[in-house]
Amino acid sequence: MIVLAFDSSLNALSVAVVRRRQDAPLISEAWEARTGHAERLLEMIGEVMVEAGVAFSALDRIAVTVGPGSFTGVRVGVAAARGLALALRRPAIGFTNLAVMAHEAARLLGAHAGRLLGVAIDARDGANYFQLFEGENAASPPLLLAADAAAAVIGRRHVVLVGSGADAVAAAVAAAGGEGETALRDLLPRAPALASLAEAAAAQDPVLPLYLRPHGAKPPTRAEATEEGPSLPSEAASGGAPAAS
Repeated sequence: MIVLAFDSSLNALSVAVVRRRQDAPLISEAWEARTGHAERLLEMIGEVMVEAGVAFSALDRIAVTVGPGSFTGVRVGVAAARGLALALRRPAIGFTNLAVMAHEAARLLGAHAGRLLGVAIDARDGANYFQLFEGENAASPPLLLAADAAAAVIGRRHVVLVGSGADAVAAAVAAAGGEGETALRDLLPRAPALASLAEAAAAQDPVLPLYLRPHGAKPPTRAEATEEGPSLPSEAASGGAPAAS
């Protein structure tokens, strides 16, 4: 299976092509900490496809993070995934960046396997994008919460907290009489972890964004989500033309 995966939901761009051969993944990846996701995402996709030596027509599925995060970044990523899936007639798979980070944390923190895991992303203005996991299974929905409210969700249970909001939530847990330890404060949703999740997931029709925080712009409706997305990178940049049917 060959999966193209990308994340543009936060303050970085991550793109990967993952090819699995005899259970060993071959990964071509690009990562940039930057803004300007709308201008750069499709360029990075084309560059990684060339590096991987994979034609768009050879892809089996497209995976994208659906949020929460930057309104523009989330919408750009979801639109690109829908456009690629439509043009290539391939399934699109969406995961929250919180689930992708939990998957990567479970891989990196082997000694913490089986413990309650909290993913906390600093969402500014005193809020965090937050979700609890038991192993890699969600133990709460994705939430937008102040640190003390996240601590209330955790309660007195021992928790390992990861992500840019980990310290704030751990302090609130301690203040409430609980026990929280922090790890992987710089963790971000990287595309290879997303691709790993997408390999076994069911396709979604259509992939829809998750914002959590209200925004002045109107999110797309389900009907609007079926409209054609952005055009593909050129054949010269992609290593092959997309399938016509």
